[in-house]
Amino acid sequence: MAFLHRNIFIFLFIALLSLPAFAQPEKAQLISPEGDTIVLEAIPLTQVTARIENGYNLLKELEKRLEPNPAIDVFDSVFMEKSTFLEQQKNKFIEEKANYTVREVNNSFSEWGTYEKTVNEWKELINNYLAIIEKDMYTLNTLNKVWGLTSKEAAELDAPQSVMSSIGGMLDRINKDEGRLTGMQNDMLRRQNEISKVMLSINEVISANKDIERQLQSDIFALDSPPIWQAGDSSFSRQVLTEHFNKAFDDSTRGVNIFLESNEKTIYFHFFLFVLFLIGFYFLKKQSVVLVDDETELQSARMAISHYWLSALVVSMFFSIWLYPELNSMVADFIELAYLVIAIVFLPAYIDKKLRLILYQVFLLFFLNQQQIFFPREILFSRFILFLKVLLAAWLLLQAIDKKGIIFQQLSKIKLIFVILLMKFFLGLLILSFIGNLLGNLSLSILLCNTVVNALFALTIVLLMVIIVSRTFIVLLRTKFVRHSNFVNNNWQLVEKRIKLSIYILAVFLWLKSILKSLTLLDPLVDWLGKIVQTSWKIGENSTIEFGGIISFFLVLILTFIVVRIIKTLLKEELFPRVKLPRGVPGAISMIVGYVFAAYGIYLALSVGGVDLGKFGLIAGALGVGIGFGLQNIVANFIAGLILAFERPIQVGDTIEAGTVMGDVKSIGVRACTIRTFDGSEVMIPNGNLIANDVINWTLSDRKKRRDIFVSVAYGSDPHQVLELIKKVALDHPNVLQVPAPWALFDGFGDSALNFRVRIWTAMDVGLTTKSEVAMGIYDALAEAGIEIPFPQQDLHVKSFDPTVQTKQLPLILKTKKKPDGN
Repeated sequence: MAFLHRNIFIFLFIALLSLPAFAQPEKAQLISPEGDTIVLEAIPLTQVTARIENGYNLLKELEKRLEPNPAIDVFDSVFMEKSTFLEQQKNKFIEEKANYTVREVNNSFSEWGTYEKTVNEWKELINNYLAIIEKDMYTLNTLNKVWGLTSKEAAELDAPQSVMSSIGGMLDRINKDEGRLTGMQNDMLRRQNEISKVMLSINEVISANKDIERQLQSDIFALDSPPIWQAGDSSFSRQVLTEHFNKAFDDSTRGVNIFLESNEKTIYFHFFLFVLFLIGFYFLKKQSVVLVDDETELQSARMAISHYWLSALVVSMFFSIWLYPELNSMVADFIELAYLVIAIVFLPAYIDKKLRLILYQVFLLFFLNQQQIFFPREILFSRFILFLKVLLAAWLLLQAIDKKGIIFQQLSKIKLIFVILLMKFFLGLLILSFIGNLLGNLSLSILLCNTVVNALFALTIVLLMVIIVSRTFIVLLRTKFVRHSNFVNNNWQLVEKRIKLSIYILAVFLWLKSILKSLTLLDPLVDWLGKIVQTSWKIGENSTIEFGGIISFFLVLILTFIVVRIIKTLLKEELFPRVKLPRGVPGAISMIVGYVFAAYGIYLALSVGGVDLGKFGLIAGALGVGIGFGLQNIVANFIAGLILAFERPIQVGDTIEAGTVMGDVKSIGVRACTIRTFDGSEVMIPNGNLIANDVINWTLSDRKKRRDIFVSVAYGSDPHQVLELIKKVALDHPNVLQVPAPWALFDGFGDSALNFRVRIWTAMDVGLTTKSEVAMGIYDALAEAGIEIPFPQQDLHVKSFDPTVQTKQLPLILKTKKKPDGN
């Protein structure tokens, strides 16, 4: 029996030791793409069947992505051809780069920028597929480990054969999909590597272009051609000119085709933009307008947008600046030509017919300028064309600076006199260009001439844009639809003035930018400004402050101030008049919204200014107590301002009396309220004083005020008649309120008169004038009724006096009162 007990004890001990093995299933670890460690466990046998069904559904979704993709097929069919073409273009560039001009460098930048954009799209396509493959590989790896653990545990638990077969089938399918996915990943990595090689070639060409650009800028003052009297070639031969023309035409056509091909979607969007502007200008033309006193400007503006399709075309083409950052030179010339044609049609009819002849000269200058596309700059033919361009541009400038000319008058009219000064500067550049061409400094001559010519073209385009856009807003602000806005209806003249100013500033900025770009000074200027902005100073051991951060700080503060003013104005004039709110609530909402936006603006300004807000918080907390003692009055007044905003005992426009000050509340600020007294002075009263001291608000609940008028009549007058007369006068006055009604009463017996009083209620704003007019009416009514208004009088009764007065003083008094005639 003891033997049996000992064996049972050993069996139970072994069973207890084996229990943890069954309680703790085998686990595996996996690193996720985000770098997290994931612990995987086997699937319980009771859930295997359901999880197999879910697993197969997941694999079906994954296998759909393993099917051939049309986008990848297109890439494979195009890539080899495109990469071969790019290699050919690179070789061609290497052969011709020694003869590149500034225009050819710009075209090369545009062309290779287009190639770079296309290859980046391919790169993005492949990278997206690699990301999907990586995600799917992680999914398959996870499934493989989980089902591997499940298979191992099922075998240990001696699971049914059908379950083991299902698990094995799942693992086989996972391994098969994993192999296919690995092959697809290798293919994508191969494609990615090929794209990287092509991108490297493109970057080499772009870098070489930048080197050529820098070389051209550094050689700008070099004598790169013989003097004109020593130049001689066969460039005037028809055959030579034809060969140059055909070659340039082919290159330009190829550049245009590349541009159209690479910007197809953008061009469709640009056309859609044109359609939107066309519809907008059409409906603007049909809109009825609110007439104003001066209709001359309105009629001129309506005439400017009468050709709505031209206006839509002008405005939509202007967006090319932003839609096509790498604009091909030939395409830019087409856009420029379209602007010049529209200017010839539009500007003379709108400004003056005399302008048409000048625009024809600009048009001729445009065609002379195009010869640089088709013929090399160093041939004698091109140099003679350059002389013609200089002379024609100089003639245009001389007409522009003529004070009696139409251009000078129009520029003076729109306050752009500084353009005249620039034109005198341009005239000097043309003189230098002429001398440079004469002596053989062809690069400098072409640069200066092209700068002036392009500036004239840009000025024509900008002038056309300014006229159409500004006139569009003139009409828009007068339409009844826009006038539904309270803000526009009340401030349309100010809005129109600000919009015109903004248009002029933007136009001048873009024009000056084009001039700097033509002079190849824009990029150096931007780099120089960038270096200035990056200038920093070290403060202490761990803190630095940048000049750019300071500028950003103040810019954000200025923008915050502007935004707060705009929001408060819109709330005041647009929202609050359309929503019925209790008295004072609009002002409180406006104040709180202003504080919130101002606080956020300050926070944002500190952030962009480079201030470490974590350290700033600690510093602010440390200094808060000390600053609080020094600024406790300001803080108290600020809190009092918030109390005024929420309790609303005083509002802007109220008439209050605080101590010896009485007047209208003009504003409730952060620290103080501004009171405008009735004598015109403005008094600043701290908010804390308005909370702590007694304040009389004459208009808290309404703007009614009682006025008392006192009337006295002579004894013997009928008081009933007097009461009836003064009450009638009060009732008949239009500014006297009928509720409460005027109240007349007999005030008592005075020393010299019967005293009456009339009480009237009037609006606060007309109280004094109404009281004066009612008093005058009462006077006229009493006079008409024959009722006398007495003056104070007293009767003196003499009982006795000194006898010497009668004998000595009385004769003297009577003597002085004798008349001159002796009576």
